[in-house]
Amino acid sequence: MEISHLTSKFKALKLDLSEDLSLHLILISLPTQFSQFKVSYNCQKETWSLNELVSQCVQEEKRLKQDKIESAYLASTSKGKDKGKKRKKDNGAADTSP
Repeated sequence: MEISHLTSKFKALKLDLSEDLSLHLILISLPTQFSQFKVSYNCQKETWSLNELVSQCVQEEKRLKQDKIESAYLASTSKGKDKGKKRKKDNGAADTSP
């Protein structure tokens, strides 16, 4: 996480960013795929430490990748499911073609 590295650099320069500000910066910098994660975080009463947030972001990223793989697999397996299985409907009517 780039922001946590920036926070460390600021601390080395004796320019302290509060942990709350660091958490906020990390949350607003997350891509749109993390929108559900952000809503979930904002709905809970407790706040995480910087390390906890990074850990949760890593877990969420893994979950998002797994969901993407599973949906791609599902799309590829259901795509060819009915291939070559066309059936003619026979209504019992006699063939009247010349």
